[in-house]
Amino acid sequence: MSQVTFPTTGQVFSSSALTPPQMEAIFQALVLQIFGIAVPPANPAQAYSTVRCGWPAEGQPGPPYETDTCIVLAYPYDDPYSRVNDQNRLPNQPGAVSVTQRGAYTQVWRVHFTNYGPNCFDRARLIAAAVSTIDWVHDWLVNLCPGSGVPVVQPIYWISEAVRPVYVPEVFQKRWWPRADLDLRFNEFVFQTLDIPVGESVGVTLITDTGITRTFSISASD
Repeated sequence: MSQVTFPTTGQVFSSSALTPPQMEAIFQALVLQIFGIAVPPANPAQAYSTVRCGWPAEGQPGPPYETDTCIVLAYPYDDPYSRVNDQNRLPNQPGAVSVTQRGAYTQVWRVHFTNYGPNCFDRARLIAAAVSTIDWVHDWLVNLCPGSGVPVVQPIYWISEAVRPVYVPEVFQKRWWPRADLDLRFNEFVFQTLDIPVGESVGVTLITDTGITRTFSISASD
């Protein structure tokens, strides 16, 4: 949950929206479980080098040729469904110091899995099968991805599509690398709130045409 306070108005804007690196970390944790790879507490890098988030910033080191490696990339998808934003205001509560404006929309995500290695196609097929048919994978995403290390606020749902992996070997450093790609889409429900401060009281000054002045205040409880 991200939050920002606007200094000129005192309004507080909060959003449950996940970022691309957070989505990649979520699916990195999920794919490790699908592959049956445990993350050793003493050496987590050993597992994380097998299932990676995006590409290394420096471009190196790449995965070894003989090693099965999955690279996870997450993209916010500009789907027409993501453009619908519902807005409403919550009823004022007695003694409240702010009014809450609430909005919600569904962010569609495209999550891309690039698999290298001798078992790349079988691993891509396993991801597709696990997401579409295995109950615990569905439950793990719906129950806010426990153990992923990402503060998920809303469940994530797979968009049911019969998408199959594709086998696309590529030439790199004068040799063919076995490669299989898989694209899946997911829905993330996002809610946003804007807390707008309200005045607790206001001062009123009345001046008559004869110069008599009366000052008093009106509070929210009046």
